[in-house]
Amino acid sequence: MNTTRECGCKGHRSCLVCEAEYNIKPILPSVQLPDKVLYYHHDGDNVELERLGFHGIKLIPDFITETEETQLIKDLDTLPWDKSQSGRRKQNFGPRANFKKRKAKLGSFAGFPACTRFVQDRMEQVPLLAGYRTVEQCSIEYTPETGACIEPHIDDCWIWGERIVQLNMVSETYLSFVRYRGSSDKYNLKDVSTYPRIVDQENVVFNPFNSNSNYDTNSESNPFPVDVANPSKTDTQNGVISTDKETHLGDKECDNEENQVINDTINQNGGNSTSDESDDVLVKVCLPPRSLLIMYGSARYNWEHMILREDINTRRVIIAYREFTPPYLPGGELEGIGGDILNAATNFWTNEDTVAD
Repeated sequence: MNTTRECGCKGHRSCLVCEAEYNIKPILPSVQLPDKVLYYHHDGDNVELERLGFHGIKLIPDFITETEETQLIKDLDTLPWDKSQSGRRKQNFGPRANFKKRKAKLGSFAGFPACTRFVQDRMEQVPLLAGYRTVEQCSIEYTPETGACIEPHIDDCWIWGERIVQLNMVSETYLSFVRYRGSSDKYNLKDVSTYPRIVDQENVVFNPFNSNSNYDTNSESNPFPVDVANPSKTDTQNGVISTDKETHLGDKECDNEENQVINDTINQNGGNSTSDESDDVLVKVCLPPRSLLIMYGSARYNWEHMILREDINTRRVIIAYREFTPPYLPGGELEGIGGDILNAATNFWTNEDTVAD
């Protein structure tokens, strides 16, 4: 049903509300999920997953306390929630961008809610997040009543850096992964080869806010080796949805659905590379409430992640955090606009729209 609906869904996306109202048959998810399921063990043996090339997951349990979680959810619920697709609601705080022209600008971005400041402050104490500067923060709500979920995707690689961070709250759920075998044109994955690797063996090896780091787009910078098929002309013509419309980054990239193509399209266009064992595995990562997840490297670039409808049994709220790619950071060719946005991102405001000190 290619219409925008009151629930927030549009195109082929649907939730329980519009499925009932318009008699829509859900297509969930848009890829055929493997029958074999492997669970990631945060403190255990992941030899099999490592052998299949799945790594780049760091989970910190009890990153916030129950008292902090209760108050944070209460504070977030005093802010407006916007309807999103596939049964979700969201709160976006970040810059604006034109994805076709690949240009970002400050727009009306004035920082983040003051009630969330303590989370970012605490993130500065995590060694794996050295040099991490949040430029986009998005609250996302999932509820079973709406059949909330999110399609398999990789967060955009033109604007968002290597480390993807999220704070999971209210309830436990699973983040599921499938191996990506499509074109590097999709998700702007081909850009990754132009960036220096940020994390290697759980150590931050490039920090543009450290004077000892140097980013040179014309030099070898040990980029992360993205393992996808070679882009094809067909994929470029049919496998990318873009628009001249200027949008809030969070509108597209926090949910990551507007700029996403159903994987079946890639399959039909011959964008898949030769399959191996990892193609036949669904990886499930348990996310306890109050835990902080850091995703990087292979899990970030070589695997699509999703939230399945059946894994939402009660209300779940996450705060997703994004950092810039190196071109927008100190030493990058776009550090001018990047600097303006980074400066705005140091502000924390209250409900009365006053900037916190």
